[in-house]
Amino acid sequence: MLRRAFFWTLWSHCAELISAHGGVVHRCVLLLLFLAWPSPLYAAHMRLFQQGKFQHSLRIDAPTVQRLPGHPAYLRIAPDPWHGGRLRIDRSDFSRFSCIEFRLRSRQGEIRRLPFKVFDYFGTSKAVDLAHYAGGRIGTDWQRVRIPLQALMTKDYHLDNVTVLAFSPPAPLFPYEIEQIRLLDLRGPVFRGYEVRSDKVVSLKFSDVDLAAARQLPSTAFTVTSRDDPRFRVPIVPFAVGFDRITVAVDSGGSGLTNETRIHLVLPLSLRTQRGYTISVHGLQDDAGNSPDHTRIVFRPTASVISPSIHVNQVGYARHAPKVAFVGNWLGDLGPMPLTAGPFTVIDAASGRAVFQGTLQLRAAHDPQSGEDVYVADFSSVTQPGRYYLRVAGLIGRSYTFRIADDVYDPVYRAVMRVFYHRRNTDIGPPFADSGQQRRGIPSRLNGVFHPALRHYPLSNGEQPHAFKQVVKGWFDAGDYGQYINNAAPVWAHIGFALDVAGSGHFRDGELHIPESGNGIPDVLDELAWGSEWAMSMQDARDGGVYHKIASGHWDRVLPGEIDKPRFIYEKTTSATANMAAMMAIYARLIRPYNASAAERASHAARLAWRFVQRHPTWPAEGEGYHPPARDADNGDYTGKTAIPARLWAAAELYRLTGEAQYQQAFLRLWAQYPQQPPWPALWAYLCADHPNRDVRKAQQAKRMLLARAKLRRTYMDRNPYMIAKHTHIPFSGWGNVGQSSRHAIDFLLAFAMTGDRDWLRRAWLSLNAQLGANPLSLSYIVGVGAHAVRDPLDMGCKMHGSCMERPPLKGVPVFGPIWHLPAYKPLHLHINQAYYPAEAPTPADNYAGAYPVLRRFVDARYVIPMAEWTLREASAVAVVFGLLRDDRLLLHPLGGCERRLADDGIGGR
Repeated sequence: MLRRAFFWTLWSHCAELISAHGGVVHRCVLLLLFLAWPSPLYAAHMRLFQQGKFQHSLRIDAPTVQRLPGHPAYLRIAPDPWHGGRLRIDRSDFSRFSCIEFRLRSRQGEIRRLPFKVFDYFGTSKAVDLAHYAGGRIGTDWQRVRIPLQALMTKDYHLDNVTVLAFSPPAPLFPYEIEQIRLLDLRGPVFRGYEVRSDKVVSLKFSDVDLAAARQLPSTAFTVTSRDDPRFRVPIVPFAVGFDRITVAVDSGGSGLTNETRIHLVLPLSLRTQRGYTISVHGLQDDAGNSPDHTRIVFRPTASVISPSIHVNQVGYARHAPKVAFVGNWLGDLGPMPLTAGPFTVIDAASGRAVFQGTLQLRAAHDPQSGEDVYVADFSSVTQPGRYYLRVAGLIGRSYTFRIADDVYDPVYRAVMRVFYHRRNTDIGPPFADSGQQRRGIPSRLNGVFHPALRHYPLSNGEQPHAFKQVVKGWFDAGDYGQYINNAAPVWAHIGFALDVAGSGHFRDGELHIPESGNGIPDVLDELAWGSEWAMSMQDARDGGVYHKIASGHWDRVLPGEIDKPRFIYEKTTSATANMAAMMAIYARLIRPYNASAAERASHAARLAWRFVQRHPTWPAEGEGYHPPARDADNGDYTGKTAIPARLWAAAELYRLTGEAQYQQAFLRLWAQYPQQPPWPALWAYLCADHPNRDVRKAQQAKRMLLARAKLRRTYMDRNPYMIAKHTHIPFSGWGNVGQSSRHAIDFLLAFAMTGDRDWLRRAWLSLNAQLGANPLSLSYIVGVGAHAVRDPLDMGCKMHGSCMERPPLKGVPVFGPIWHLPAYKPLHLHINQAYYPAEAPTPADNYAGAYPVLRRFVDARYVIPMAEWTLREASAVAVVFGLLRDDRLLLHPLGGCERRLADDGIGGR
């Protein structure tokens, strides 16, 4: 059973460093946060003091507590009227145990009252009377006293962090002795449910199983009987039993894990719907020897149950898009679930009538990424709008219901794009805020002050430490409230591309229900205007340089409106300044038809930023990344080791905006210096720069490069069993390339816009499916979108008010999703990695089929940041993809606008 404990052994080393070097305080704090965070431990019971030996670093913490030389096996407490006894322990989690147990005796007479409590720096338990649990008195003979930990818990203190065991002075004030202090687990494995994965496979779910012992059980430990299925009147034994284990939950303290063991029973006979069955479990235990709370599981399969083996896009499919679902499942160490390429049926949900029948096609046998034999159900010929679901021969139940419609992705676009409104640095409230998402912004008087580091660095312009500079608007980047130029820059690239290629009226005024709706400007451009006002306020109007970020010097642990200290404005960087030049060039071009003065202001800011880049040395120097000042290591860097990509993009966008030769010359010069392929926004901007002096050969080269990107994505998609266009190397899975699969559609949409080849459009549509539930977990990785969606993202509201499992999360947040390996900078990550069975790491190293499948490695918990986080740059990519693909009636206009001049350049579209 999984247990947690804090380890603070590093504190002594940090204390020495702090005394000698005050500047390393923040590093010690970080070290303690990462390495001394509550750590799960495997243990059935925890012995704190037994047979005279202190365990788990228990130590005396009061002069009233003594170890007697002649009696080392117990502790004597000699209280006075003001002092009881205290024992200190390494910070530990008691919440996973059932009770704490002592052996006690009085040394003088009967003790009728002995208060006891536990506490930590962050909470104190209720006080209980040990005499009450000893039958009303503590006599002179040894007595075993067992206190349920539930009796100590309070509403706000769940005993997940405990450092002190405190005994108050007793009544009467007699000395007493203690031995054998233990934490006990008496609960046993907990039954968490079952799944009917096929008509011959049932999977049972238990937490806290002794997996090693369970794997040694004979198959006769599991039997299936039925009163109304005559074939099961005599107990049926499965002919194979498989196991797997994964962490499925992280508690509200961010450290306690729930591990779930799945027991897969493969039966020799098929189950029937509307029949009752009973599974009897014998010999299953936890590692303390406790039996499970359920040893007889009664279930009745029905035709209406959702099959965990049919994976569909839970939102649905555009009418003319390809329509595929995936079928298969995994049975842990048994491997893929047995399945044949049988028939499937598409059912109209309204009438119950079959509208299409097809045959499954095997796409990948024993796929190591999913653990499955992956079959594809293709029903692309179904185009009639409506609501449908799938049934598959050999599987009990059906798929989730999905829609087929022209505008099927319109709600997804709106949900994801409205995340930007909810992330604004301002007051969020009615009538625009989603239910439960109202909050105040950071007070304007705190945005912001110059960090002391700005006084002495290569781009300093005389900024005085803590001097105020007004920064306005913008969006919070991710789970923190930092606002970073470099991480926000892709938002402008994505929205700019979308507005370049969208049909007339595709993005509309009033569709996002934001305060600016109704002003005659498309809402998505209004949102970009909000960000552009922030970006321009991050510029030094005196020289044009742009400050890298504005953020608190530490992680904010309150809601934005509760922040009470000024936020720091950090150093100017070349990359931030160049990125801002590109951002404002895009905004100036897009806003010009609606607001000429706003366009002129943005154009001026872009030119000023470019001039700064040209006249000042690159900082940080090429080959070096930006790092925040040492005292503020708690906020993000968000920079690479070169500013050339940002400068390339800025030059291309300014050339597109103005047509001036200086910008084209700079773009071509930087391109020649850069050994890698320029970023796609720079290539696209140059391709779309419709000016007479453009170098046509370089434009053709830009087009070839963009098509090469799309062709590489096409190869990835063809090789992936779930058609996810990510890199084929399994350890490269993560940080959104699975859970945010729609991001890959950008490359396909670029290719479609340049060539008109509808195969690229088809692949863009296919890229949406995995994110919306067509994946091995049948889980939508966008909050609130789809019938079975993630619920606990890294979100500011959930962070402050408890898990999103307990309150409505912000709808539309697209989380990163599965990842191959959680970086082990946190014990939480380490223990999630260790919980996997089969193991996380393949043995041998390239035997991925023997490891836990990567597409199943996901925990819906905000504390698991590489899975639950997201940032603005990814959210904008997801939003514009769904925005472009949301309506069959307003398809993209290939070969229109900026790319028309290259239609006949002889470059093939495929």
